[in-house]
Parts: sequence; C-alpha cells; structure tokens
Amino acid sequence: MSEDQLIIEADDDAVNWKIIAWADIQDIWESNERILNNINLVIDVIPSCVNAEIDSEEWDGDFPGRSGVFYKIYSCNPEALKEEIKSHILEIISQKTFSKTAKIYQQPNVKTAHQIVDLLMAEAAYFRNIRGPAGYSGMGIATAEQLEKGAIVFNQGAWDKDSIIAELKKLKNEIKHSPGSQNLIQRIITDFDKS
Repeated sequence: MSEDQLIIEADDDAVNWKIIAWADIQDIWESNERILNNINLVIDVIPSCVNAEIDSEEWDGDFPGRSGVFYKIYSCNPEALKEEIKSHILEIISQKTFSKTAKIYQQPNVKTAHQIVDLLMAEAAYFRNIRGPAGYSGMGIATAEQLEKGAIVFNQGAWDKDSIIAELKKLKNEIKHSPGSQNLIQRIITDFDKS
C-alpha cells in the first residue's frame, strides 16, 4: 500500500458525503437524490472501482447507539478513481431512469413500437432534466423540455420517423456509460424503424 494515497477517512455516517465532495459529484448527486437516496457509495460503488482500496474498522462506544464503522479509502490513481465513481453513479441513474421502458419493452404485444418510443422519449426528457446543469453531458434542460413536448404530441404526428430515430441515436450516444441502456435503445430504434 506504499504507492496508494489516503484520500478519504470518515465514520460511516459521514463517508458518503466525503466521497461525494472529494469526487466532485455534488451537482449530480443532488440533482438525482430521489434515485440515489439508497446508495451507499462505500458499499455499493467503491468496491467495484479498480483504483480504490478500502480499509474498515468497527468501533464500539460501550453505549447503545454509539458504534459504527470507520473507513479509510486509498487510491494509487485518484483522478481515475474520480472518473470511476462518476461513471458508476451515471450508470445507476441510467438504469433506474429507463427501467419502465425496459420492463414494458420486454413484454411482447403489450405496446406498439410507437408507444415504446413515446415512453422512451418521455423517460429521456426526465433523465436529461435530472442530471444537472445544461451541458453536463449533452442536451440540458431546454432540449429536454422540447423533447418532452415532442413525446407528448408524438402520436399526433408532430415528429416524423427520421427525426425520432435521430433523437434516439443522440440519446444513445449520451449514455455511453450505460451499455445496457444503449442496447435497449438500439433494439427500440431497430423495431421502430421496421414499424
């Protein structure tokens, strides 16, 4: 561990916020708090990061409610670890955001290709709105509002097929951190193009 740097040390009640501040993901976290409220970074994210090593020590204050775990997080490449944490968080957000579309898409004959695209575009608008400030990873709030309006009037013919496919391809490129969601969107594009 001589090459590793101690980057965070904190008790279990503060370690999440120390990781968030250190990794500079406050905006992402706060914008997606509803989705991330059950995520414990030191348990759910850090162990899967190749650039992190965790030491933990349980402590007991000899009094009910006075015990916990003290964590130390080390890294040999802190900048790469920041990117890993951010990537894992974006993957979680993406998976949870597109979960409705994925569930409905897997049920044969429940929805038409047009309805699936409509739902996906509405979820995409929501995804783009909650990720943080405009320009964070692409579209920003104004485009999300336009997309949402497009999704609402989609069945009334407001968007032509080529425009919808182009928008779905943009969305697919935006979520490079989520191969599962990219595959879902590609399957939807293929089905919609055939419809």
